[in-house]
Amino acid sequence: MAKKAKKTRKIIRKTTEAKHEVEKSMKPERVVGKKQIPAGVMIIAIMGFISCAIFLIGGIIFILGGIIFSINPITIEFPPEIPAQIASAMNQVLVPALFIMGLILVISTLIIFFISRGLWRLKNWARITVIILSVLMAVSAFFSIMGGELKSLLGLAINVIVAAYLIFSENVKNSFS
Repeated sequence: MAKKAKKTRKIIRKTTEAKHEVEKSMKPERVVGKKQIPAGVMIIAIMGFISCAIFLIGGIIFILGGIIFSINPITIEFPPEIPAQIASAMNQVLVPALFIMGLILVISTLIIFFISRGLWRLKNWARITVIILSVLMAVSAFFSIMGGELKSLLGLAINVIVAAYLIFSENVKNSFS
């Protein structure tokens, strides 16, 4: 009887160990120090890094466009009812506007990169920053919806979900503490 009980305990122990190994391999979490990054935080950070790439490409395109148009100016044909002085001023505004928009995108890229990296490294300041930005964007989307832009519903939903997840999830709070 003792041999059978010993054998059963051994089988149970091996089964439990195998189960834990399978569970560990299925968790999409990354370890930072002794803490694990929750899957949702990892997704938010990765989306931030993807946004960085898109913003950087856009910023470079705008800056290059400003440089190209300053070297080789284009003339825009305006309708005859627009006075020539206004048309000339609009052409002069185009190049600096492209360059400034490109710089804004590049600066935004740097900010988003550092916030995303902070999330990835489980820095609480990054979590708080994302919460504040998500709430501000949710409020903005809400007012857009009130103004008749129903396409802002998706933005509202995403920002509310992100803010609520980062505020109310105990796993997230424990990871960032």
